[in-house]
Amino acid sequence: MTNSKKDILTEMLSHGLTTIQIDTNYLGVDVPKAFRGTTNMRLNLSYKFRSRLELTDFGIVARLSFDRVWYTCRIPWCAVWFMHQGDAFGLFFKDDMPEGVKVPDGAHELIEIAEDENDETFVDGTKQEDKPLDEPTALLTRGHLRLIK
Repeated sequence: MTNSKKDILTEMLSHGLTTIQIDTNYLGVDVPKAFRGTTNMRLNLSYKFRSRLELTDFGIVARLSFDRVWYTCRIPWCAVWFMHQGDAFGLFFKDDMPEGVKVPDGAHELIEIAEDENDETFVDGTKQEDKPLDEPTALLTRGHLRLIK
């Protein structure tokens, strides 16, 4: 997938405070003990925080404050199932959503960007041969397409 969670979160963070929702049950998630075992933990992230925030190929490493106690959280990308910026925009990742979690109102499902552009049907209903090679193309799936700029 061309638009990785890392790329999307990097773009969202460039616009300000971003909240992610994670499933702490995934292997490799390291959060304060009181929050372990939950499927809907919310973390606020921002480049403006004066603490460590790294987006790596593994996931997110962020030093965050929990009730005025600092903790370095480690979150693999597979544990992140929703990202949003206030009421303005939300993006969920259906394949990583915990069972029984309701999709937040107004959220949009991520639509994969075509890696193999041969014989695919795109959002506007055209086939690859109808598209110039330099135009980005997205596979037609359920949900709404929303570009993050």
